[in-house]
Amino acid sequence: MSRLSLAYFACALVLTPTAALAQSTGNIFMELRIGDEDGEFIFANPMEQAEYFNRARCECQSPFQIRYRLAEGVQASEFSGQQVDIWFGSQCTDPDFQVNCLRTPDGIDNYANLQSFVNREYTVNQIIALGEEECPSVQGANSVFALVDVGQDGTFESTSTFEINYDTRAPGVPDNVELSGGEEAVIVSIDLDEIGDGDIQNYEVLCAAVDAPNEPVKDGPSQAPYDRAQDIEGCAGAFDIDVANGGPEVPVGLSTLDPSFICAEGSPSATNIRVDGLENGSQYHVVLVTVDQQRNASATYLGVAEPRPATDFWELYEEEGGSAEGGCNSGGSAGWLLALAVGGLLVRLRRRGATLLAVLAVLAVPALASAQPYWDELDEEITEQGPSRPMWNVGIKLGPYTPSIDDEFSGEGPFERTFGSKDGLMTQVDVEWFFAYPAGQLGLALSLGFHSKSGGAFTRDEDGELQRIEDGENTSFRLYPTTLSAVYRLTLLDDQLGIPVVPYGRLGLAYYYWQITRPGGDLAETDSGGKGRGGSLGWQGSIGVAVRAERIDEAAAASLRNEFGVDHAGFYAELNLAEVDGFGSGSKLSVGDFTWFAGVNFEF
Repeated sequence: MSRLSLAYFACALVLTPTAALAQSTGNIFMELRIGDEDGEFIFANPMEQAEYFNRARCECQSPFQIRYRLAEGVQASEFSGQQVDIWFGSQCTDPDFQVNCLRTPDGIDNYANLQSFVNREYTVNQIIALGEEECPSVQGANSVFALVDVGQDGTFESTSTFEINYDTRAPGVPDNVELSGGEEAVIVSIDLDEIGDGDIQNYEVLCAAVDAPNEPVKDGPSQAPYDRAQDIEGCAGAFDIDVANGGPEVPVGLSTLDPSFICAEGSPSATNIRVDGLENGSQYHVVLVTVDQQRNASATYLGVAEPRPATDFWELYEEEGGSAEGGCNSGGSAGWLLALAVGGLLVRLRRRGATLLAVLAVLAVPALASAQPYWDELDEEITEQGPSRPMWNVGIKLGPYTPSIDDEFSGEGPFERTFGSKDGLMTQVDVEWFFAYPAGQLGLALSLGFHSKSGGAFTRDEDGELQRIEDGENTSFRLYPTTLSAVYRLTLLDDQLGIPVVPYGRLGLAYYYWQITRPGGDLAETDSGGKGRGGSLGWQGSIGVAVRAERIDEAAAASLRNEFGVDHAGFYAELNLAEVDGFGSGSKLSVGDFTWFAGVNFEF
């Protein structure tokens, strides 16, 4: 019996349940069909069926059809000549509850006719309102009963049913909604703690300019994501969705919820819905619509909002005298050399792709190296195989980071003012390739990373002073560092003395690409045309210590080595100094930092 080296974790496939077709019960099979735009009755999928039995269809008395036929294996002779009565409701076979049911006038004259399909047409309000004039605002279900009463004495010798679910209750509108202006946008802010009725599938925002109220500000969808009377054949004017808080000032396109005026949408968990592409200084009417799964809708008029200019981090940096220029370039010959070296290292790494995949699998199970695996109970002797000198070291590390952008300013700089004084998180992946072993490992190291921070943009008050915008108008800074270094790892302590500690150092060339976004997520740009992106060259050095933690469990270490060629696994920590400012160029953004990192690594 061979020794297992790695536990395999099965991923369970989680299937999301979907609506199922309603099933008829009893001797008579029933099939539901709904009306289409051409007045024909068609078979519909479960979602289409669920959407059909809603408030608008009930008010508009939309038609539907039930097809009746004897179920498979049922003989027509048993009740041949008997009439089949059709009832709508619940508990319609109980005489005490039949008063709450609706007996349809068009039954089936002869049970034997059901040897083939017999079609009957009804209206949605019949199955929901059960003969009442007004459609109730309720979510529930009623059944179609096909009953045979041979003696006409209230005792049914044959009972068949088919259940139809409906929902005529409009979704709630959030109680606390705020409307504000943003950078070429208006923002609808929703308090999720005060939603009220939570039966919301999505939000729709309708907009119209105050100075052009009859013209959509954007190209909305051709069909509404909710049902309106005017969209249902023969129902115009029979049913309207009231716009709460509205009045004569609400444009017709918004008061009628014309879908061409839809300018944005949001998920049920959205706290901010942003309508982009508007004009600063213009005013816009705004209506918020909540829609449920059955296409019922509620609407409320939020008022008028005016988009306003916002100052993002890149604009603030320029306003406060920052000298760095935007735009991308290679950084000269040094940038090209770095790119070529990175490419060469990646080519070599590709040749060890299978081992790298194994390392990534182990990264997903970090406790493997120190855990006591169940296969240690096996009696088979372990023999070590594989390379004696690792050629590669791969690690992933995390650490605090704040780019040194504000070093060119005295006092609080634009970066701290925008994003705060707390460090952000930098994530990096290290890949090291060794080509010589002088009492350790000598080689090249490639590091790739990501860092991001977001903060509120600014607007100017009447006195021209900057004020923070607190309603979701965020500006972001993203940093993508790339470093190519020489690396030396002193493995002598572990290789010769059995002390599983590996001091190391790196020194090399760095290129950090950076990007700044304005509110809404687009690339920032100053009035002078400076793009909020660029790259800075520099140098980077680090010293650290790695611990080969697999020494804790030699059996697990041998299993990793034999199966995947992973010689050592452990963790490491380091101090890192990055001077990345274009080697002192005033036109380059200074994005380095002095910080620390910690992570896990694998040698193979």
